[in-house]
Amino acid sequence: MKRMLVFGSVAAVVWTAENLWLAARQPQIASALAVHQLNGGAGAAAELRTFEILKDSVHLVSGLIILVTALMCFAPWLVQCPVSP
Repeated sequence: MKRMLVFGSVAAVVWTAENLWLAARQPQIASALAVHQLNGGAGAAAELRTFEILKDSVHLVSGLIILVTALMCFAPWLVQCPVSP
């Protein structure tokens, strides 16, 4: 039961942090970089491409954190469960 609570808590915190960043901070950064790209040159375009890669990696990192937490919480429990033939 404790493992489920730990997993649920970690998943909720990671999911909330990801959604807060995607809803609040990310649009501000993206719009500023897009305007800067229109007025700038190749350096501004490179900044925008770098930001887009990092923005997409937020989902990957969040998923990996939740996966590692699930493995840490439930892997020992799964090994102990008998497998019925």
